[in-house]
Amino acid sequence: MKLRTVSTIALALLMMLALFGCASGEALPTNADPGSTPESEPGDDLQDSEPTVVPTEEDPEEDPEGLGNKENGDSEMEPRLVISYVGNEKYDELFSLLNEANINWLQTYNESQGDVAALYAEEAILSSKNDDPVRGNQEISEYYKSFYSDISEIIEINIEGRLFKTTTSLFGFETGRFLTVEGEVYQYVIAWRNRSGAWLREIELVTEKTVGETDYDELDEARTKWMEIVNDDSKGAKDLIEGMYMENAYYYTTSRRLLNGWEEITVEYSYANASGFRLYVEPSITVMVQPDLAYEIGKWRSGSNNGNYTFRWEKGHTGEWRLSFEFDSM
Repeated sequence: MKLRTVSTIALALLMMLALFGCASGEALPTNADPGSTPESEPGDDLQDSEPTVVPTEEDPEEDPEGLGNKENGDSEMEPRLVISYVGNEKYDELFSLLNEANINWLQTYNESQGDVAALYAEEAILSSKNDDPVRGNQEISEYYKSFYSDISEIIEINIEGRLFKTTTSLFGFETGRFLTVEGEVYQYVIAWRNRSGAWLREIELVTEKTVGETDYDELDEARTKWMEIVNDDSKGAKDLIEGMYMENAYYYTTSRRLLNGWEEITVEYSYANASGFRLYVEPSITVMVQPDLAYEIGKWRSGSNNGNYTFRWEKGHTGEWRLSFEFDSM
């Protein structure tokens, strides 16, 4: 899908809300494209916004462009968190805690040179394009230590959207990008989980971003095809998985099992074999990361059940968009 926002407000009100971690259950980017964002929940008040800086230190030096000015020799700037989505006040408390968790991650990464193990769930999973998933918080820490050695510091996290089912949800999704001191941009999706009051990263997708806005029509068509297959009584789970997933795709279940490959995912999707079964997905945010890679978070519904999902789309050698990673929440 493409991205959009809904209305405008005065900048003064925006900045006041931003001080309290302004957000929404379905938080949308500011550079949204009209046409495909799902309608907000009753009572939601989605608003237009300019990116808001959440300082990681007191009184940081201002940089309105958000990237520093390397051409003029200004490569030094305080690491910071930028909010590029908008929403309503009822999620302020929840999302301000996630802002704090992101600031903690940014500071810990830079100060400990990538040792971020304590900020991930023990069984956490990180997946980057073309690499096998990294399993466990200690292994993820080793991944980021190597990342720090190769890339050095991260100077900014820009949060582009969040999707939580309710204000009391203990699990939800976030997407955005971070900027390295060398000017490289990495796109990410995080599945946050609250463990005994602490917000930890349980699933993380991260890949260097190499493209800007592109035509999303092919992804829309692929998503429509996915729904047509899953809702066709003449077809079943095998048709869906082999028709719409990469052969080595991963699926992280709501019971926290990481499945790999057509056979395992087909068994998990066996409920789709039932006559009359219906499942619909509605994207909230889709971001093209590379010419053959995109991240998507959105909402799913099946009968009286509903929740949120994350898809990682990849374009294979045949030119077709297929899913290479999926995880969902109830």
